[in-house]
Amino acid sequence: MNFLYVGLGGALGAISRYAISLIPVKTQFPILTLVTNIIGAIIIGFIVGVASSRKDISPNTLLFWKTGVCGGLTLFQHFP
Repeated sequence: MNFLYVGLGGALGAISRYAISLIPVKTQFPILTLVTNIIGAIIIGFIVGVASSRKDISPNTLLFWKTGVCGGLTLFQHFP
């Protein structure tokens, strides 16, 4: 069952990263990759901060957000 939470979160994260990559910015430096990774780092930091202060968050919710969404957002590479 854990695979389902990670898979759904990963799909959401990968879709988000792809959507960001469609922003029409043309530079020599991969600025959208940098921005996407910074956004992912901020989100995962926020999630870990909230999870450490609240003990009523289910492990499946953490899997969905930390491993799924943030993993899919920060690890999927799109090279047009």
